[in-house]
Amino acid sequence: MDTGGKDEASLAKVRVCVRFRPLLPGEEGGSRITWDEDNAPRVYVAPGRSDAKTFEFDRVFQPSTSQPEVFQGAGLENFLDAVMEGYHATVFAYGQTGSGKTHTMEGFVYQAVPGKAPQVKPGSTPSESLGLVPRSIEGLFRRMESKAETDSEQLFTLRLSFLQIYNERIFDLLNPVHLSGATTAAAGLRLRWNSREAAVSVENLFVFECRTPEEALGYYKAGVRNRTVASHQMNQASSRSHSVLMLTVERRSGGERLEHSAKLTLVDLAGSERQAATGASGRTLQESVGINQSLFVLRKVITSLAKKSASKSGSFAFVPYRESKLTVLLRDAIGGSGYTLMLACLSTLEASFEESLSTLHYACTAGSIRNRPAVNLDPMSQLVRRLRQEVQSLKGQLEAAQRYVIHLTGQPIPLEVLQGNAAPPEPPMLPPYACSAPSPAASATAQAPQAAPAPAPPPQAAQAPQPSPRVFRQPSDASEEATPRAATPRAPAAPAPPTPASSKYEEGGVSRELLEERLLDAVASLRQCSSENFALRRSLEQAVEAREAAQQQLRAERRAALAAAADAAGGGGSGGEPAGAGPELAALGTMRASMFYDVLVLRELREFEQRLVLGSVYIREYTKVNGTVPENQILLGCKVSGCRPC
Repeated sequence: MDTGGKDEASLAKVRVCVRFRPLLPGEEGGSRITWDEDNAPRVYVAPGRSDAKTFEFDRVFQPSTSQPEVFQGAGLENFLDAVMEGYHATVFAYGQTGSGKTHTMEGFVYQAVPGKAPQVKPGSTPSESLGLVPRSIEGLFRRMESKAETDSEQLFTLRLSFLQIYNERIFDLLNPVHLSGATTAAAGLRLRWNSREAAVSVENLFVFECRTPEEALGYYKAGVRNRTVASHQMNQASSRSHSVLMLTVERRSGGERLEHSAKLTLVDLAGSERQAATGASGRTLQESVGINQSLFVLRKVITSLAKKSASKSGSFAFVPYRESKLTVLLRDAIGGSGYTLMLACLSTLEASFEESLSTLHYACTAGSIRNRPAVNLDPMSQLVRRLRQEVQSLKGQLEAAQRYVIHLTGQPIPLEVLQGNAAPPEPPMLPPYACSAPSPAASATAQAPQAAPAPAPPPQAAQAPQPSPRVFRQPSDASEEATPRAATPRAPAAPAPPTPASSKYEEGGVSRELLEERLLDAVASLRQCSSENFALRRSLEQAVEAREAAQQQLRAERRAALAAAADAAGGGGSGGEPAGAGPELAALGTMRASMFYDVLVLRELREFEQRLVLGSVYIREYTKVNGTVPENQILLGCKVSGCRPC
């Protein structure tokens, strides 16, 4: 779908919003990162200093911004409308660990348990604290119900799947096998190319059809409980994996015909970590390495796509999508065919300044990426639409051909021919010798103006040349007309008025009799070609029969030679050649000679078949270009293959 950046109207930039999390009890914020108090989308780093920087985004949310305000201000309503229209959309939270990503996406309450991983409590979470994911699920169901009430023929279906990427392995959060820690799930799920959707999909991932928002939220809460969470010095409930929730909306109309299928992907990325700040060790340290590795590849992808969008020759730039499973799943979101929202979550703590500055840099870089959104039609619906367009095009061509036929003949096409009830009459098959002689009707039409007596012109006007009608004829016909025909007595006849069709041919510069002669010549040539092709096929069949007979004779001689050798071995003498060595050698020599002759025959047959194929191809191409049938010697492919004349 990429057109090289020529169609700017079809491009959509990645929407980037920044949210600052509020300070927790006992925390002290720094002063090196500030924002405008009048809600301007700008973030200032070290203002008033020589190394000051300014970043501009689509929206900046202050620490006091509530969850509903973030949902409205980030433009999630427009993203949900785009999904209902058939566009893919992706929302992902990016930032350092402990910056509020999970709170922005989920909003659930976590309870710390001594000696264990923190436990999520979705039931004790107030409604005003719910994050973007629960609000998006409810928004999709509201839109599906509203559209179904407006148009009863439209049917919507929502399918849900939930996975996590843990240490570069994909696990299904809704699959009991993956939750039990079985050895079959240790390797995780694999990514496969889905030719039907023309995208990468996760193999054997559980997909649930949800009919109510409560059912979808139940699956989501169950998956959140199964997500890997741990505690360290910077975050008491740190996500140790990237979670990806996929909501697929299918729209059907006119019964069971699928129109389009759109996907809303909600991603909660694990935060980047520094071992010196987190104090991680053992398993937690290993998890930090996997998290930082996938985020590093994500940053490389963002940088490559930004350079590609900025440079005119960037259409051939390499984007390292395949270096991480996270970037493979986000391929449609970043630089793909859907709408994307990036929520950069920041902390105002002085200890997090370096990580916050890095987050601002990559968030600003992601804002320069351009996607090319496209409606994701079902392959069958897309085929039906293409066939309908082809039918309309063929109808237009048929109407143009009908107008052209009426223009040439001057008569309307019979109704039974248009309706397909009766085929048009075929022209009579005339013998080959009739090709050179014009039809009686054409001769009478051509000579009718000469039969009418003309008044004698005055002597001065008799010498002036008289204009003749512009009629093209064969050279033989022209010579015959130039010869005076006064010796042949003819009965006086009134000149017949020309028919509309004849007048149209005369005006076009081609006479009817000339067209008839060319048609008869073409018919005769086609007959001759058919007879010659039949003779060639018969010769080929005879050659094949001769080859089979030669092979049978060879096999018979071989059996006879083997039998003679066996007889000689049975009654042979000692200390020399067997008694039957002479006849056996003679039989072997005869067999070799027959085999050599058979090889020569096969070579000639192959050359003959090649010439025949080349001749047939040349006939078709020659007829398309010149409108006539070539010479007889070309029919055998002699000129094409360069062989000797037959």
